[in-house]
Amino acid sequence: MALLQAQKALQEIEDTLLKKEGDITNQVNKSKKTQDIPTLQKIQDTLHNYKNEINDLLNSAYDQRDNVLEVKKKMNDCELPVNINMRANEIDQFREKLERIIEDFKDLKQADEDFDGSSDSEAEIKTLIHQIEKKVQEFQQELQEFNRYQKGTLGKYTRQDFLDDNNAPIIVDVREFKAKIGDAFARLKDIETLTNDLNSKLIIQDIENATKLLEVKNKKLRERLEIAKTELSKINKCGDEMDGNCSRNEEEEFIEALKDEMPEVFKNIEGNFEQIDKVDQIIIEIKTTKSIEMMQTLKVEIDDASIKVEQCEGLVNKLENEIIEWDALKKLCRRDEELEEIDHLLKDFQNDLETETSQMYPKLDQNTKKLELSTAAPDIEDFTKLVEGIKEYIGDVEKLQREVCDLLEEKDDCYEEFDNDVPRIVKKERDIRRKQKALIMTPSRRKSQK
Repeated sequence: MALLQAQKALQEIEDTLLKKEGDITNQVNKSKKTQDIPTLQKIQDTLHNYKNEINDLLNSAYDQRDNVLEVKKKMNDCELPVNINMRANEIDQFREKLERIIEDFKDLKQADEDFDGSSDSEAEIKTLIHQIEKKVQEFQQELQEFNRYQKGTLGKYTRQDFLDDNNAPIIVDVREFKAKIGDAFARLKDIETLTNDLNSKLIIQDIENATKLLEVKNKKLRERLEIAKTELSKINKCGDEMDGNCSRNEEEEFIEALKDEMPEVFKNIEGNFEQIDKVDQIIIEIKTTKSIEMMQTLKVEIDDASIKVEQCEGLVNKLENEIIEWDALKKLCRRDEELEEIDHLLKDFQNDLETETSQMYPKLDQNTKKLELSTAAPDIEDFTKLVEGIKEYIGDVEKLQREVCDLLEEKDDCYEEFDNDVPRIVKKERDIRRKQKALIMTPSRRKSQK
């Protein structure tokens, strides 16, 4: 409904602008046919009123643009290429977490094999191992299905499919797939609970073997934390580079949040490294003392460090998805289109100014001769004002011409640098855009360009 209202409002604005275009043309034609000062003053006043009316229409158009952007924000899932990329990233995150759980499970199985416990404890442990193995197989199968669907179903869609008016089934596919991945990710907690339970039973069974197990786990926590810190540093650098180059309010808010929060994030990460260092010291002490109390402390510290590392990894995933939503390719195409539009506007303005000066110089010569031939004081005064006004007007127009030429040179330099740096796909999008604009150009616009 909101889009239909915006479309109706924009159509009314377009109709009004077309009418104003005709009115302005009529006034300009009148000005060319008269030298009467009061008449010219009246035409000037009329054109000034038209200018105010057009400004009001433009403000109304900007309001409609804001309405459309708001609808677009609410319809975020309709950003199909971006959301398909996000699904791929979510699958990668799911795969990484599953692989980490499997790696931890292998260490637990090895720890069980290294110790011959009582028949009762071994029976419980073997049951847990069997349950975990079954769930691992189920999740691996699910991961394969996710990859097949991403490549076989979502991957087959083209840009033309995204732009099709009947793209609702694609939107449904993307949304439902997001829910499936999210559900699978949440269910990984079940297998983590089982591995934690297995870990606890192994610790109770053999303190020496458990110490080795926790030492391996602590080493992996350090490695994961190092990776998370590296990724967060990259994201922070990306935010610094984007600062001042955002094109949407959401991006500016994201950058500001990064600037405000990342120092605290890195401070917390350093605290996590200190906790892991503390765990290393506890492990050294337990190897010497075989203390059950210290083993309990070690287990608490390891569990707490695991939660904190998991939080860091979750933050990396969240921020990566935020950056994917920026859609870098789309931004580059937008910048390319803006440069092209600047070129068109400047050249159109340049042509208008050249036309204006070519028309005004004959008028200046004509009225200068009339001034020279005038004998009556009122005529001399009127023609003097008219000649001076035309000279001033020509001076202003020529000044604008010089400024436009400077802007065109600056635009050319900017475009050359941009064109050399952008990937080929941006240039392909440029060709597609130009062809589309040629096809959708209105008859009146085609006529005006001939």
